[in-house]
Amino acid sequence: MKEKIENIRNIKSDFFLATNSFCFNLKTENETEILWIDPVWRLIQNGIFLNSSFDCPVYQDYEDEEKYNSDFKNWCKKLEYLKEQQILGFQVTETDDIRVKFEDGSLLETFKYDENETWYLQDKEND
Repeated sequence: MKEKIENIRNIKSDFFLATNSFCFNLKTENETEILWIDPVWRLIQNGIFLNSSFDCPVYQDYEDEEKYNSDFKNWCKKLEYLKEQQILGFQVTETDDIRVKFEDGSLLETFKYDENETWYLQDKEND
């Protein structure tokens, strides 16, 4: 799977957020898969921290649903600019974390926090 993901280069950044997970739609000639990037991740640009999965508002921490919805939308807005970027490539590290490199120098990277995997591929045809 490492080789498969690292061979995907220069594609449009097509993603949606599922709470604090990134879900990239990866379309190739033969198939469409979703790359799930689960917490823990961080987004940096030119060495400057921009956002992370830890910064996502937690629903259970709110008594007011409107306030939660507002905070969540604002958190998501910080990531919207990535939809206008090309993904230059993916790199899987020796520790099986993943890095997503964008054309503007942004870097989305996971890092082990517990025993859970930080990313996986899902066949879109068999959700």
